[in-house]
Amino acid sequence: MSYVRGILLVVFSMFVFSLVGPLVRWIELPSPALLFFTSLAGGLVLSLFLLFTKRFSLVKAKKHWKLMGASLVVLFVLLLLYYQAYHYTTLANVILTHYTAPIFAALLAPLLLKERLEKITFIALAFSFLGLVLITFPNLNFKGTHLLGITLGVLSGFFYGLMIVITKLLVERFSLTAIIFYQMVSFTIVLGPALPFFEFTLTPQRIGLLIAYAVLIHIAASYIYMEGLKAIKGQHIGIIACIEPLFVSLWGILFFAEIPSLLTVAGGMLILFSGYLILRFVSREAATPASHHQ
Repeated sequence: MSYVRGILLVVFSMFVFSLVGPLVRWIELPSPALLFFTSLAGGLVLSLFLLFTKRFSLVKAKKHWKLMGASLVVLFVLLLLYYQAYHYTTLANVILTHYTAPIFAALLAPLLLKERLEKITFIALAFSFLGLVLITFPNLNFKGTHLLGITLGVLSGFFYGLMIVITKLLVERFSLTAIIFYQMVSFTIVLGPALPFFEFTLTPQRIGLLIAYAVLIHIAASYIYMEGLKAIKGQHIGIIACIEPLFVSLWGILFFAEIPSLLTVAGGMLILFSGYLILRFVSREAATPASHHQ
């Protein structure tokens, strides 16, 4: 797979992942219940697929179970911190701090992936993070409990960055189906006992939306994202993923009449420019005979 195709796959997966916001608003369930039922639905859909296609061998593995276990723990902590941050601070604060992930991914890539940290990574990171600051600036708040929310957001950013690097290692050792399958199973097992502590009802409409969420987000978007990861350096992945807030803004315009400010537009342009810098860099590197990509 070419490097550019890998980037395009990650961009498209971010487009699908950005549907999480509208879906969560429409489903209106407590976060643990939402994760449980979407994981349950996703696990059932995958199990039926493996059963009818006789491909259960895809989820069998004899090695690297410690890495898989670590990824499941990191993913669970990441989501817990991310959702909890929303309870203490503004959406803008959460987005800005959560998307410190590319910085952490870039710093962790040389340690865990043995990548040489490139100058272009620092430049693109600066533009993408400045873009995020412009997008979120009007609604940033650092008073009272917001400091706790910001701390949780930064921690979620660290674990998101760590998850990017670990997932890069996972896709080299497990089938993508296996990774998604074990994520779904683990969330179903862990969150099941917590359901009695939350009040909710399941209507036919909600069940339909939960199944749509499971298929679109947990299965399709995750598969496309990890397929793209195979071709991209770990230090570039988070920078490309910063395009997700732009898609979220797009859905806000289409579904909720949330018109973006000039600062949001300017921030979006900077994020797009950071992605362009990475694309231009890898295109030039590919044109050099001595270049080598992962």
